[in-house]
Amino acid sequence: VDYLVNALGGVVLPPHAGSLDEGIATPTDAYPVILEGVELALKVGHVDPHRKQVLLDAVGVVWSSSATRSAERKACAALVARLLASPDEVAAAGVPAETCDQWLRCIPRLLWELRSHDF
Repeated sequence: VDYLVNALGGVVLPPHAGSLDEGIATPTDAYPVILEGVELALKVGHVDPHRKQVLLDAVGVVWSSSATRSAERKACAALVARLLASPDEVAAAGVPAETCDQWLRCIPRLLWELRSHDF
């Protein structure tokens, strides 16, 4: 979970202990794979609800800080679409009702921002 949160936060590999480097930034094309990992982590039974919420919050930060037509936003939208596809998916991932509500409220704005452009 910590790795996924850090990767969503922009650092795919943290700096080595005692080194002066800043780690390796998350490449834009890595977000779809990272978000697939988030989906798997949400669906495994041994991740406690608090850690799941940390992951969901990290996804929310990526969503809100990325440009409308960016690869990051597209990957987040794909994750949200998969998780909201059915009540069974929401339950399997343990997504709280408040988070589902937030995601659903974002959809009209996303559609307005995209207008008729391809995503």
